[in-house]
Amino acid sequence: MTDSSIDSIKYIGLLYRKYADNPQLIAGSWSIYFSDVSKLYIASRPLELFRGFNNTLSFLEPLNNKSLFPNVLALSLLRCSYCHSIYPEVSHLKPIKRVWIWRGLERTVLNNLSLNLDVKKSILYMLTKAYVLENHLANTYVGQKRFSIEGSETVVVLLNTLISLASKSKITDIVVGMAHRGRLNILINIYHEATASLYVHSLQHKESYIQSFDVKYHFGCVVRLDHKSSLKLTMVYNPSHLETVNPIAEGISKAKLDIINTPKKKNGYVLPIQIHGDAAITGQGTVVEALNYSGIKQYRTYGTIHIVINNQIGFTTQPKETRSATFCTDQFKTIETPVFHVDGNNPDSVVLITKLALMFRMKFLNSVVLDIIAFRRLGHNEQDTPDITQPLMYSSIKTHNPISLDYLRHISNEEPSATAIYLKARDHYLASLDEQPPTQPLIRKTHIFKSFRVNNSCISLTEELKWLLDKLVRIPQLFRVHPLLKRTTLNRRLVIETSTSLDWCSSEHLAYALVLNKGIPIRLSGQDVTRGTFMHRNAVLYNQSIQGIPAYAPLQNISSLQGRIHVINTPLSEGSILGFEYGYALVKTYAMVIWEAQFGDFINCAQVLVDQLIASGGSKWGQASNIVLYLPHGQEGQGSEHSSARLERLLQLSSSNNITVVHPTSSAQLFHIILEQASRKVKRPLTILTPKSLLRLKASWSTISDFTSNRFRKAIVEEQFNVRAEHLRRLLVCSGKIYYQLASYQHRFNINRVSIIRLEQLYPFPNHCIPTQYRTACEVLNVQDEPKNQGIWQHIEPYVRYVVKNRVVYCGAQSSDSTALGFDVEFRIQKHFVTSNAYNVRLKRNNYGCYRD
Repeated sequence: MTDSSIDSIKYIGLLYRKYADNPQLIAGSWSIYFSDVSKLYIASRPLELFRGFNNTLSFLEPLNNKSLFPNVLALSLLRCSYCHSIYPEVSHLKPIKRVWIWRGLERTVLNNLSLNLDVKKSILYMLTKAYVLENHLANTYVGQKRFSIEGSETVVVLLNTLISLASKSKITDIVVGMAHRGRLNILINIYHEATASLYVHSLQHKESYIQSFDVKYHFGCVVRLDHKSSLKLTMVYNPSHLETVNPIAEGISKAKLDIINTPKKKNGYVLPIQIHGDAAITGQGTVVEALNYSGIKQYRTYGTIHIVINNQIGFTTQPKETRSATFCTDQFKTIETPVFHVDGNNPDSVVLITKLALMFRMKFLNSVVLDIIAFRRLGHNEQDTPDITQPLMYSSIKTHNPISLDYLRHISNEEPSATAIYLKARDHYLASLDEQPPTQPLIRKTHIFKSFRVNNSCISLTEELKWLLDKLVRIPQLFRVHPLLKRTTLNRRLVIETSTSLDWCSSEHLAYALVLNKGIPIRLSGQDVTRGTFMHRNAVLYNQSIQGIPAYAPLQNISSLQGRIHVINTPLSEGSILGFEYGYALVKTYAMVIWEAQFGDFINCAQVLVDQLIASGGSKWGQASNIVLYLPHGQEGQGSEHSSARLERLLQLSSSNNITVVHPTSSAQLFHIILEQASRKVKRPLTILTPKSLLRLKASWSTISDFTSNRFRKAIVEEQFNVRAEHLRRLLVCSGKIYYQLASYQHRFNINRVSIIRLEQLYPFPNHCIPTQYRTACEVLNVQDEPKNQGIWQHIEPYVRYVVKNRVVYCGAQSSDSTALGFDVEFRIQKHFVTSNAYNVRLKRNNYGCYRD
């Protein structure tokens, strides 16, 4: 080999690295419009600005394939592979994945692979449909919001290509999560073309056709591709809170995977697709949260196709104002995801890279990002005037032809009749849009808010519960339990032998064991749930000896026919995790899906999920969910971050029997509400305000008879405080741990003629559970330890007043901007005054804000 040949090899190798690693520095025309015009000069930067990172070379490297390429040919090949209309970012990948992508790109160019004419006709047809639909809506329903996809119509082609390829593969389900941009176009043209007229006419607000309380660009649906295919397409319902829907789509996908996964069907059969905006993907934290757990076993969906509709603007905000990174997709590099930036004005390149992306996903079960560089022809919505803030950008956009017309001219060279095909497709599609809507609604509102039909008969077999307890206390040989947990095991054995009281931990485990023994699966997730925030659960025991198995979960060893249980410690995230679990519960409606907050206060980090989906998803979309929220709640002097689940917010969201909110005060009550939720025929979300200090208060523990002789009691009047009507002077209505505080005070001072009702179910309010004789009470007080503007007061006052036919007086702390006191001494003083005021009419106010009003 000559010296010149060696120099040539070195030059080509160096050049190759530079092209493959950083082709944006020499990119030609893959970017159409830039709000920052200075970026256009990148294309003319000199060779000295190129950077190389010594990455593994692909097969073009002469030392690998034992052949030499002339420099000119190598340069041309590299430009065509990396600097035409596709820019891959793969240098952050492992060599095997990086080389696979390089070879895929280079073989396409080297073998002169291009799309055949039939595929190009199909692309033209889809572009025509997307363009015609937007124009039809604009001309027919002037000024109405639809969040047009104009300027990014190639995304419709991309989705159509993905679905077409998936239908020929092993994929059985595609789940799409996307925001409102282009949603209506995709629903009509991709999901259910037969319903086009229904959606179009719905824009005139003819609510008789679609019974919904939400706008049309939040709609979702589930359809089959056609009668010959088993491929099912899901479009997830979403609120306008950007990126909120994407963890939900991942949860739906995971649930579908768990259902279909058998020895014959391995991972990869469900394909999640997330469609992002370039501003939202960098601005919304839920994106990074979801990326973080995407590789964790219990959250992995084995590769998501991420599509970015990159119109290079966020409402009126320029890219340089929305992020510090070079690209809006840079966060995907943290999880080793390849990113393909593609010219959205080149449909052929989009289709080719879509094929490569799906092949990569199916081979490596790895996520892929397709960043479609396009533009937004109109403003943020159809009523916007974008050239006020982006005059240069929109002066260019106004002169730019629709993509469908540009593509028509592109294929006219190969197909002389392309124009006739285009006109025929346009006229046929327009005719279908003008058809009258069907007389029957396609999307029927699901009546999920019926009264409960609980088939859970009272547990009458004490022996069955003792048998389950025995299963829970069995420990494998050579397994050494931590000394602190031995006491729990001993207590459970005492219950079996002597029928003593059962603590909260054992009650919860007993309920799960009974549910699992009926074949119902359970998924319990949250931060530190295996042990429990207050060391109260310990669902997984860890061997304190090096001999034997390292860990043991008693709930997984009830019987051979039991349901599966997953107890999952989650990343330190609330919103994205709860979204995932909500999506999971939407699919596995027969399972118990439970999410536990570390403290109830932290639910505010997931408030969007509670407000927009859990509480209102039924009324907006007829979407039933049986998700269970465990929110530790209770005033114990721990300050405003570890005291309140903001139950007043939950109660404010309660309407039309949409959710259930309970506040159990005994271990048996927790047991019964878990069983009731598992056996409900009509599903709805359940929120349980779980205990903290009550966990170790023996007065709140229940005997075995409480588990076998009762159901869940929505309101409780203890016999010892059940005063006869003619003797009753005062009625105290409370909820939660404050009951034990009041009961202790009443016993201590031997107070008579006062009765206490503790509300265990706060919504739906248990009107019929309050005895009628209490209407004769001279005074009715609501006693709570939360501030007056929080807690249950404002919610229950009208209900109690209606039932007892009497004025209800507030007794508790004054209104506060904070949820709790942070000093234990002050808290104890406040607690004393609240209790004293409940029984002593002379105490009115004090320095700690406690009063009777």
